[in-house]
Amino acid sequence: MDVKLFSTLMIMVAFFALPSSIQAQTATAVCKCATACQCKVTGDKSACKCGDNCQCSYMAGMNMGHHSTSENPFLKMMDTMMVAMDAVPLTGNIERDFLAQMIPHHQAAVAMAKYEVAHGKSFEMIQLAQSIIVEQEGEIADMKAMLKDYPTTQNTPNPTYKEAMDKVMIKMMKNTPTNAQLPDEVDCCFATVMLPHHQAAVDMSAAILRLNPDRRITSYAQRIIGDQQIEIEQMSEYVNNNCKNTK
Repeated sequence: MDVKLFSTLMIMVAFFALPSSIQAQTATAVCKCATACQCKVTGDKSACKCGDNCQCSYMAGMNMGHHSTSENPFLKMMDTMMVAMDAVPLTGNIERDFLAQMIPHHQAAVAMAKYEVAHGKSFEMIQLAQSIIVEQEGEIADMKAMLKDYPTTQNTPNPTYKEAMDKVMIKMMKNTPTNAQLPDEVDCCFATVMLPHHQAAVDMSAAILRLNPDRRITSYAQRIIGDQQIEIEQMSEYVNNNCKNTK
């Protein structure tokens, strides 16, 4: 028997002699797709496919967890948001999918704003954070109510919608600074991380508008763009004037 073939067969025998839990861990480790997507491989280990058991799309291959080891609370909140947004099941109803993904996006803004209120020192940034909390908690409630008017009609994502939103998320994460790039001061961290976050909301809204949603979502997306552009300008000015001493 060929030596290479014999070695391969022996490895396969050893693998399937392992307990199933260890098999799954081993399969995950050697599967590039599973590694990239952080899959929990189940069922047919030899197939090793990234499907329903895995959060892929823009998370895959982008090293989206590059902030997760950081102790910076704002970066951790961004990572949590990305996982939550990617976990939203896309139904093909673009109005519903937009609302369903915008909810965790807003929730991250509220979480970061609450941290700023509790730990920040800048009156201007604390005041902005308080405004964000009130504004976006109200919008979250509105979006949850609106979701009831957009039932799931199918379970197949709209490819144009998915591609557009994936691009927005990739851009946001690329523009989010790493821990090494962030200033030490809490107010500057808040503004610096919130800038790409807010820009993503603007970009998501612009993307849905290009897909000609119904009037209700059109009006809502336009409102998001107007409100968040004002806050982007305020944060940009604050960063330019106060946050020049980055690491």
